[in-house]
Amino acid sequence: MSIAKKINGVEIPQGAVDVSGTPSDGQVAIWTTATDIEGSAFAGGYTIMVAANNALASEKVAALASGGAVCDNTADEVEIEAAIAVLAAGNGGILQLSSGTFTLATNAEIDVDDDSIWIRGMGFATKLVQGDTTESYGIFEITADNIVLSDLFVQGFQATGANPGTKSKDSIEFIGAQDCILHNIWGRFGRNVVNVGAGSANINITNLIGYDVEHVLQFYGANHCNATNIQAYNRDTTDYWLQRGITIHNDNEHINVSNVYVDSPDETGIYLGNTGASTKDTKHININNVHVWHNDSVANGDPTMGIQIESSDDTYGIYHLNISNVTIDDMDFPIRVTSVTAGFVDHVILSNINCNGTVGETIDVADVGGDFIIRDCDGYTTGNYNCLHVEDCKVQVYGGHFEANNSTKAGVALVNADDTVLDGVRMGGQSGTYQDLSASSCSGIRVIGGELEFGKISGDLNQFELIRNVKGYMASGDVKAIHKVIDHASLVDGSDATAYMDFDEAIPAGSIIKSVKCDFTEAFNSDDTTTLTMMIGEQADLDDYNTTADPGENAFNHTTDVFWGESDCQDHIVTSATTPRVTFTEDDDGTDIINSANAQGKVTITITYMKA
Repeated sequence: MSIAKKINGVEIPQGAVDVSGTPSDGQVAIWTTATDIEGSAFAGGYTIMVAANNALASEKVAALASGGAVCDNTADEVEIEAAIAVLAAGNGGILQLSSGTFTLATNAEIDVDDDSIWIRGMGFATKLVQGDTTESYGIFEITADNIVLSDLFVQGFQATGANPGTKSKDSIEFIGAQDCILHNIWGRFGRNVVNVGAGSANINITNLIGYDVEHVLQFYGANHCNATNIQAYNRDTTDYWLQRGITIHNDNEHINVSNVYVDSPDETGIYLGNTGASTKDTKHININNVHVWHNDSVANGDPTMGIQIESSDDTYGIYHLNISNVTIDDMDFPIRVTSVTAGFVDHVILSNINCNGTVGETIDVADVGGDFIIRDCDGYTTGNYNCLHVEDCKVQVYGGHFEANNSTKAGVALVNADDTVLDGVRMGGQSGTYQDLSASSCSGIRVIGGELEFGKISGDLNQFELIRNVKGYMASGDVKAIHKVIDHASLVDGSDATAYMDFDEAIPAGSIIKSVKCDFTEAFNSDDTTTLTMMIGEQADLDDYNTTADPGENAFNHTTDVFWGESDCQDHIVTSATTPRVTFTEDDDGTDIINSANAQGKVTITITYMKA
C-alpha cells in the first residue's frame, strides 16, 4: 500500500504542531514534540502508526487516522517501509508500531536507509517475526544515521541443532550506521540479535535481552560504541541454544560493555578475537560487571569458557583491553587468553575476577605480550589442571588467591614465563601434598609477599630472581617446628604392643631433624614398670630415628616430657619429602596399655627441622 500526505483532502503540514483535545475536521492528532528524546533529530517530527493484523481495535483506528496502515500478517515489511519513506520525506520522525505480531515475507527484511527515524513498539507486546524458513534474512538492516529502535521483540530465522545460527542472519544489523540508539530490545533466534557491523560508529545499546540464539550481541568492525544491561540465556532446552553471549570480533575500537549476564553458553560467555580476516587491530575494549554461569538444568549448554580472548592473526592483534568485576560460576575454563603469534595480545588488565566451581584452569594465559596484568583475581579448580597457568609469556600478578585441588597440579604454574612477577598472591591446594607454585623453563621470576599455603615450590629455585616476605615459604637454612596433638585413645593400634600417630605436614627432602619433644600431659594405664620406645621416621621406614623414655613405675596419671636432641638421632637427614610417623612401643609384658580405654590425656609431639 501507499501512504498519502493528505487525509480527506487536507495536506499534512511539516513541522511540530501540538493538537490538544478532539481534532476537528481536517485535523489528526499525530503530532509530537518528542520531548523524551530532547534535542534529538526527532524533536519537531511527526508520528505515523502502523498496526499489526492482531492489534487492538483502538490501535488500528489510530494507525489509519495517523496516515499509517493496518498490516495483514503477510509481508508486513511493505507497510512499515512505506511509513518510513513518508517520515524520511519529512526529514524524519517517529514510526509507532502497535502491539501484536508483524510477519515479514520470505526473502525480505526491513531496510532503514533514511536518517533520523525512530521506530518504537509497545515493548514485549510488539513482535517482529522473520517469515523465512530456508534462507538468511533478518528483521532490520540499518545503514542510515540517527536511528532509534526501542521497545521491540524481534524473532529471527528458526534454525535448530548444535549451532542454530549457521544458516541465519542478524535480526538487527547496523552497516556503516552512526549515532544510533537501541533501547529495550528482546530477541530470539537468528545469528545475532544485534550485530554492529563494519563502519558503524557511536551505537549505544541499553537493555538488550536475547535467548536461544547464536550470539545476543556482536561488534564486528565497529568503533566508539557502548552497550549496557545485556542478558543472554538459554530458554528452550531441546532444540535451540546459546553459543555466545557477546562477541567482539575483528577490527573493533573503543568498545565499552557493562552489566552483562550470560546463562549457560554452549561455547563462551564473552568472546573477543581477531582472526585472519582482520584488517586492523582490535583495541581499547572495556568490559565491566559481568556474570557468566552454567545452569545444570539446561541440558544443551556445555559449561565451557566464561571469557575467551583469542588472536589468531599474525598481522593484527588485540591491545588495550580492560576486563573487571567479573563472576564466573561452574564453567570449565573461566578465562582463556591465547595468541597464535606471541605478543599479539598485549596491554591487558584482568581485575576483580572471581571464579567458582571450575574444572579447568581458572585463568589460562599463553603467548601474550609483556604488559599483561592480573589483579585481585580468585580461583579454585577441582579438576586435573593448574589454577593459574602462564606459558610462553610473562605476566604481572598482584593479589588474589589461586588453589588447585590435584596432587600433581599447582595453584600457580609458570612454564617458560621469564620475568613474571607474583606480588601479594596467595597460592595453594587443599592439603600438604599439593603444590603451591611450580616453575619450569623460567628465569627471573620475582615472588614478593603473599602466601604459599603449604610452603611448596616445585622446580629449580635458580629460576627465581627473588623470593621475599612470602608467608609459608622456607628458604634454605630456615628452621621450622611442626606439631601434632592427639588423645591417647586416638592412637592407631599397631602390632606387638605398639601404637602410632601420623603428622599431616611433610618435611622437605634433605632437611635435618634438630629435635623432637614429646609431652605426655597424662601417661598410661600401667601397673608395672614400663619402658617406652618412641621412633620417629618415614611412614615406610620407622627405624630412622628413635629415643627411649621410661615413664616409671605405676605411671598412671603421671606426666613425663621427653626431649630428643640432634645428637640422639641415628640418621637425622630426611632423604625424601615425607610425612613423619611417631610410633610408641612398650617393652614390658606385651600388654596393650598405650591407648587402652583407661589411658587418659593427650600426647603432643613437636618436631623441629632445618630446611636443606
